[in-house]
Amino acid sequence: MNTQKIKKPLMALTVTIMIIMLASSYIPQTQAYTQTKQYVSISIEVERPTYDDFVAWYEANIAILDNPPQITVLLSPTQPDHLGYAWYQENATVKAYLDSIGDVIPQIRYKAQTLAPEVRLQYIKDVLDYWYNGIGTYPVGIFTFQPDSIICNYAYSKGVEYVTGYCFDQWSADDMSMRGGWQLPYYISEYNVLVPNNDTGGMVMYPAYTWDWYASFTVDHVLDTEPLGDPVDDLVVYIQELITENAQCSSPFSFTSFAFDYDWIQSDGNLTQVSELITWLTSQTYTINTLSQITTWFTANYQTSPTYKVDFTSPYDDTQIQWYFNTEQRLSKNATHILSIVNYTTQEEYAYMNATAGGEELIDISLTFELDALGGGLNRNPVVDTPIEYTGSLTTYVAVQEFNSSIPMIVMAVSVVVIFAVIKKIN
Repeated sequence: MNTQKIKKPLMALTVTIMIIMLASSYIPQTQAYTQTKQYVSISIEVERPTYDDFVAWYEANIAILDNPPQITVLLSPTQPDHLGYAWYQENATVKAYLDSIGDVIPQIRYKAQTLAPEVRLQYIKDVLDYWYNGIGTYPVGIFTFQPDSIICNYAYSKGVEYVTGYCFDQWSADDMSMRGGWQLPYYISEYNVLVPNNDTGGMVMYPAYTWDWYASFTVDHVLDTEPLGDPVDDLVVYIQELITENAQCSSPFSFTSFAFDYDWIQSDGNLTQVSELITWLTSQTYTINTLSQITTWFTANYQTSPTYKVDFTSPYDDTQIQWYFNTEQRLSKNATHILSIVNYTTQEEYAYMNATAGGEELIDISLTFELDALGGGLNRNPVVDTPIEYTGSLTTYVAVQEFNSSIPMIVMAVSVVVIFAVIKKIN
C-alpha cells in the first residue's frame, strides 16, 4: 500500500476540518426569536414623613385590586446611618404592614462614594448588622442609585442577592455619571460593579427604572418608566407603550422596572396616573414579581450572565435600535450605523475602590467606550465619535468581528499542520 498517497489527502482533510471547526463557531446562525419570561417588578420608595399617606393610598387603590401585586419596598432612612431604619425595624406596626405587601430592602445613603473606602465598608457593615439584629436575616437586596463596588462586595459576602437602582448610562445628572452598564439583570464583577462577571454567579444588578432604549439617549434622559417628568402629552399612555415594547423587544427574556418615590409622586400630583398604571399592569399577562423572586428564577436558570439581544422601537418617536450584550462587550446600532461599543474585557478597576469622592464633585463611575456615538439628548452625553456605517444585523456584525479576531488562530493551526507535514517529509 502506498502510504504517501493516503497521507496527503488525509493531511488536507485535517487542515480543512480544523479551519471549519474554528470558523463555524463564529458564523451567525438563524434562530427563532423566543422568550421564556416577561418579568415586571414594581418598586416603591417609602419615606417616614409620608408613610401614613402611602398606606392610605395603597389601601384605597392597590389593595382593592383582584390580584394585588407583591412589591419591593425601598425603605428610605431618616438619617444617613444604620439608625435611619429604626422607624421600620423598631415599630412593630409599620414593620408588619410593609412586610405584608412585599419585600423590604434598605436604601443606601446618597453619594456613599464621598465616604473613605474604610468608612464606606464600616457603614455597610453597620447597616447590615443592624438589619440582621432586628430581623434575624440580612436583607435580600439593597437599593442605591449609584452602586458601589465596596458596598456591593461586602453585602454579597453576607448573602445579599441583588442590588437595584442603577441608572442606565446616566451622565452628569444629580451629580452622578455611570455610563457603560446594562438595564437587564446581570451578575456584577467584584472589581467593577458595572462590569459583568466573566465567571459564574455573583450579585445580580437591576436598574432603577427601564429607560427608552433609544429616545432616552437622543431626546431626553427622563424618557423612562418612572411616572414623573416625561416630556410627553400623555404620561400613562407613553409608559404603557414603553412597557409593552420593552416586554417584547429582548431575548432570552425581558425585564421591566416600574418604580417610583411615593413622596415625589404625591407632591407632583401623579398618584392617579400611578394607580391607573398599576391597575393596567395587573390586567396584562406579564409576570409581576418582587426582585427577590426574579433573582431566584434568574440564578436558577443562568449560571453566568446571559447573552442579551434587543430589537427596540421607541414609542416616543418610532426610531429603531438594536443592542447586544454579553460578558465581553456591549454594542448598539440603528438601521445604518454602529453607535456604541463597550469592551468589558479592558475596563479598569472601579473608580472609588481606593479613592474618596469630593462632596461637591461629580461622582463618575463610568466605563470607557471604544465607540461613543450614541447620545446628544437632554441630560445625555454628547456624541464624540463618528458612528461606523453598517446596515446588517447587530448579531451578524458581532459574529464577523469575532471571526476576524479568530483568523490568527486559524493561521496558527494551519501553520502547525504544515510544519508537521514538512517534518514528516524530511524524516
